[in-house]
Amino acid sequence: MTQQRHSLLGLPLDTGYSIADVCNLLDQTGQCRLVTFINADAWATAASQPDYASQLEKMTVVLPAGTDVACAAHKLTGNDVSAICFEMHSLAAPFFKVVIEKKKSIMLVGGQPAIDERVQDKLHIANPELNIISTINGYGDFAPKIARVMEKNPDVVLVDFSGPRTDAFLIALKDAGYKGFAIACDGFFDETLRDDEFYPSWVKRWNLYFAYRLIAEPKTSLPKFVAAYPSFAIPAIKAIANKLTDKFLPKKN
Repeated sequence: MTQQRHSLLGLPLDTGYSIADVCNLLDQTGQCRLVTFINADAWATAASQPDYASQLEKMTVVLPAGTDVACAAHKLTGNDVSAICFEMHSLAAPFFKVVIEKKKSIMLVGGQPAIDERVQDKLHIANPELNIISTINGYGDFAPKIARVMEKNPDVVLVDFSGPRTDAFLIALKDAGYKGFAIACDGFFDETLRDDEFYPSWVKRWNLYFAYRLIAEPKTSLPKFVAAYPSFAIPAIKAIANKLTDKFLPKKN
């Protein structure tokens, strides 16, 4: 697939990437590679935080984490677009497999105090050969965390803060001279520590994780969804409708 960056409703988005393509970025050396993801709530974030779009522009790769964003990107660009997110049912499992095969080291950054260490323990149980050399929680200033990453110099840094703060940390790593692979994994630490049976088998089969969270945790998930979704959905519907109109209806002279 041809890999190309687009402006999707005002935010940068890369198309043509598969999970294998993301994993192959591990083979590149000598330059920092930053990978992040956007969901439908990214447009609401951009409206409230003007610097967010420019942060995304500095990423090596920006991928759609949700099928709704991927679908809109496909219809508006005509390119191949796959929804990819850093969860075990998507990118995380094959990514860890490649990291182990290539003998890469990993560092975990983010989460509440002690969460990072608990995630490390659980990942080690599931993947004994995964070389996690250090962890840092997500509280406090960036500077000491950046210094710790530079000291340990891992091949891969998984960063789990929240939205723009995650992306800001990735950029700070690059600005500090980090030459490895840094990837956003917002929410992955919490998901890793959930009961393995939290999601029913049918949710896993049909990849309905987000929809299930809306149903299972309405007090935390639903208000955010209702507040943020129109910022993406309304412009997306209008843009798709305009494109279809231009394609199928003759223009008046």
